[in-house]
Amino acid sequence: MPSGRFNRFVTICALSVVTLSPVLSPLLSPVRSGATPAVQRLAGADQYATALAVSHGWTSASSVVVASGDAWPDAIAASSLGRPVILTGRDALPSGAPDELRRLGAREAVVVGGTDAVGPGVRDQLRSMGLSLVEVAGADRYDTAAHVATLVPATGDAIVASGETWPDAVAIAAWAAARHVPVFLTTRDALPAASAPARRASRVIVIGGPGVVSDAVLRSLPNPTRLAGADRYDTSGVVAAWSSWQGLNASAPVVVPGDSPSEALVGGVLAGHHGSPSLMTAPDRLSLGAQEYLARLASSVGALDVVGRTDEVGDAAVGDASVALQSSDVVSWVDAYRQAHGAATVTRDGGQDERALAQSIAMMRAGALFHSQPTCNTWGEDVGTTGADARAAFDAWTQSPEHESVLRMGGVRLAGTAALTGPDGRRWVVLDLCG
Repeated sequence: MPSGRFNRFVTICALSVVTLSPVLSPLLSPVRSGATPAVQRLAGADQYATALAVSHGWTSASSVVVASGDAWPDAIAASSLGRPVILTGRDALPSGAPDELRRLGAREAVVVGGTDAVGPGVRDQLRSMGLSLVEVAGADRYDTAAHVATLVPATGDAIVASGETWPDAVAIAAWAAARHVPVFLTTRDALPAASAPARRASRVIVIGGPGVVSDAVLRSLPNPTRLAGADRYDTSGVVAAWSSWQGLNASAPVVVPGDSPSEALVGGVLAGHHGSPSLMTAPDRLSLGAQEYLARLASSVGALDVVGRTDEVGDAAVGDASVALQSSDVVSWVDAYRQAHGAATVTRDGGQDERALAQSIAMMRAGALFHSQPTCNTWGEDVGTTGADARAAFDAWTQSPEHESVLRMGGVRLAGTAALTGPDGRRWVVLDLCG
């Protein structure tokens, strides 16, 4: 894979770069069998109802987080607790929250934020339901995050993200929730005194580029790793890839909206509960970083949740996710065709997948179909086409006698596949066969 593409995935100290493979290992996740997994949307009329829908991802929980649905820093700081997040207005719990707390069997509520964010009325409601309260608040968002950090056991890791903008901190919420890593907030140019405990960690994960967390802040932290992309969606893809290298699986990732901090946060915590990353996207089309992640690990994805209403994550973006997940199905279609014609089956190969992804992206950006140069020891064939989805593209391609002969060719043993969608909605499907 070209080094420019790899650099887009993760910015890390040079010593570590050489030890990281750009191919996400399938050993991190069980391999699914059967059809492309169904996509489930979790959404309500507003952020409060959406949070309750997401909470159903837990069968039970003795402790929950209660935080303001209008003040994102408090909820983000609490992502490290890895518990269901009940969003609330200042003066009363939203309709449906008491029933959800009873369904979960909650006995404790960690209330994050002062009474200006979660008022006395909400606290009285919780107590009247028999919940004990752990009340966490500081002088400001940085101090509150530091107080939340004292509730999680030391892991040696810490996260530092901007306290002035939310997308970067939300991008790492799944890993924070899964590994119970404390989240400390910072200004761009100086680490606040309240966040100084981050300097006692063995390793600090800094989220976002120098525009949100300066190099001076980065250098003041122990053993720092910066994860950043060109924008919030690219950063989310970088974090998802890095999280997989760090041990999160791909069995149940969650797609979250890139314009709605509360919904994105609760979705990220749910992903962490599954042990998988979250993938941030724009409303209209699934972000390229999310598509690449799903295409690479499609064979491991057993379920995919989408958090947010259709105006936050549109049906077209959900369709893009389904197409990306078809990347692994292409090999089964090839094998079915080859077996029907007496040819040996092929194996999907991570290295060839990277080549197929690069080819798909190149065609997407050029807006044209073309073959790249073969790189296999024996021979290679890149097949690119467009269609309603990957299956439609594959079926259309096999209508050509020349393409049929390629599929039946002897000596083929490896295949790389990718199915992506461009900003204009066109599908770019690549099958790379090697002998």
